Amino acid sequence: MIVLRYSAMILLSILLSGCMHHGGDHAAHQAMLERPQSYTRSMANYQIPDATLIDQDGSRLPLPQLLKSSEPYALNFIFTSCTTICPVMSATFFQVQQELGAGSHELQMISISIDPEYDTPSTLKKYAQKYGAGTNWRFLTGDAATIAEVQQSLAGYVSDKMNHRPFTLIKVPNEEKWLRVDGLATGAELVAEYRRMAGQ
Repeated sequence: MIVLRYSAMILLSILLSGCMHHGGDHAAHQAMLERPQSYTRSMANYQIPDATLIDQDGSRLPLPQLLKSSEPYALNFIFTSCTTICPVMSATFFQVQQELGAGSHELQMISISIDPEYDTPSTLKKYAQKYGAGTNWRFLTGDAATIAEVQQSLAGYVSDKMNHRPFTLIKVPNEEKWLRVDGLATGAELVAEYRRMAGQ
């Protein structure tokens, strides 16, 4: 655990120094990274569109079927060329795997790209390997219109990918509402929220 927190601190330091070269496009993200980590939680209902996305292995997956599974899952939006909050969010999902340990397979994780033109399945596969994604962590892409529809349905749409905000959705079976975690929660915090939702 100490090693993981230390690695996250190094990553954050590197990201902050890199942000200085990106100017206004990443100004909001830089300010967010410089603040102490915190998040807000809320419960919400979402209507999943009848959309089909493609995972990092090139498999086509109907999103309603994937999200109505009997397994709990955590979902976020990222894009692989992002140099600010997305690496932190992806490192956090890796930490979730580590926190859960042998039980990591019990929580399915889904990262949906908001830059589908660049993030092809092969690009996502390399990204998944970079972040040590296990078999329970899927990366999804699709056409731009479908991705925008999915973002809108989950109250996460922004017209400019550089302005997207970090949030994670957690859903457990037999619970109609989703937990929405807005902000840069740590892996340990997401696991605690998941276990609270699952009644563990």
